[in-house]
Amino acid sequence: MWALYSFILVGIGITRKFRAIRIMALVVFIITIVKVFVFDTFEIAQIWRIMSFIGLGVVLVITSFLYQKHKDRIIGFVQKD
Repeated sequence: MWALYSFILVGIGITRKFRAIRIMALVVFIITIVKVFVFDTFEIAQIWRIMSFIGLGVVLVITSFLYQKHKDRIIGFVQKD
């Protein structure tokens, strides 16, 4: 739920070109990830814990790949603010 909220905030921040909303969205997303992987993973079975960490790793690798691929556009967009 909170991850969806942070994605909506990123969308609002991008469309309205409001940097503070984008930063707040990233903070909410980071807090959500930390909460899920620090507290909630202890309540699930070990196999699902392993799958969760593998999934997180895949998402982070894909995110870093996309950032590197579109780095120039991202930097240009951020510097316009």
